[in-house]
Amino acid sequence: MFGFAQVTVIGPSMAPAVVHGERWLVTPGRIRPGQLVLLREPDRPELQTVKRIIRVLPDGVWVEGDNAAVSRDSRHYGVVPRDHICGVLRRRLRGAAPSTR
Repeated sequence: MFGFAQVTVIGPSMAPAVVHGERWLVTPGRIRPGQLVLLREPDRPELQTVKRIIRVLPDGVWVEGDNAAVSRDSRHYGVVPRDHICGVLRRRLRGAAPSTR
């Protein structure tokens, strides 16, 4: 990822920290445990998703959703390669995304 991006969250896997319809600013950055990141799922790289970094490992990162009951995360697809991390969620943007108003 270069520069920054705006993403709209779809789904409940990160509730209550990040909820469906919120818009977030995503930027490149150093990844650390506890951070929220935008990533490409290892087994479905066309799908981008938001998860929390739990552990940084030599071969990648372990991520989990805050809402474990509905989250599809490293418990399902294992360690996420570092090159699948698109960026770090930096700031919640004001106002709902146009499609959720």
